[in-house]
Amino acid sequence: MPKDQADLDTKTQRRARELKGRGYKILETHIDPETGAGVLLTSPPFGSEDEVHAHFYRPRQLRRGFTSEKITSNHARIGVRQRLQTLLQMEKDAKVAPHDLQVGEIIANIWGYSMQDVRFYQVVGIPHPRKVDVVQLPDRIISGDWMAGTKEPVVSEQPPQGEPMTFDVSMETGAAVLKTGSDIDRARRWDGKPVSVYSD
Repeated sequence: MPKDQADLDTKTQRRARELKGRGYKILETHIDPETGAGVLLTSPPFGSEDEVHAHFYRPRQLRRGFTSEKITSNHARIGVRQRLQTLLQMEKDAKVAPHDLQVGEIIANIWGYSMQDVRFYQVVGIPHPRKVDVVQLPDRIISGDWMAGTKEPVVSEQPPQGEPMTFDVSMETGAAVLKTGSDIDRARRWDGKPVSVYSD
């Protein structure tokens, strides 16, 4: 259903105002009348006047776009509206894409802001293409202490013991991320390196 033109104009003005506040010169504005998603073409605050950047916005975004790209050809400039639709569709597809985690892999759930700690899990089952069953692993401090140190999981050759927990998995960023339900959690595939922990 088409959006109200006044609302569309307001969205475009707010997006342009934010970019101008960061020093960009607005060259063109485009908005999808059905959704309110948009793309603004700018020249950057620093660099050649001929340089053009495209800033892409989801329907509800006003302050900052979800991505930006340098426009390197007239063809790309003419096709920015189609590029916006392509990027939004890629995001939508990624939300429902099957994850690539395998049984046996280890997840590091790093949590906290002013302090940071980590919980390690091992994948023990794949009940659905977008879910995993995991069991928490014990961990050990390998340097420093819990106030300022590093941890790693304790992995046994035997299957981990404990009641499995099931989490949804998102591939929206291109990498498998467990949805733990907490804003301070960052649960991703462990890279094999010790994880920093600290407390203020």
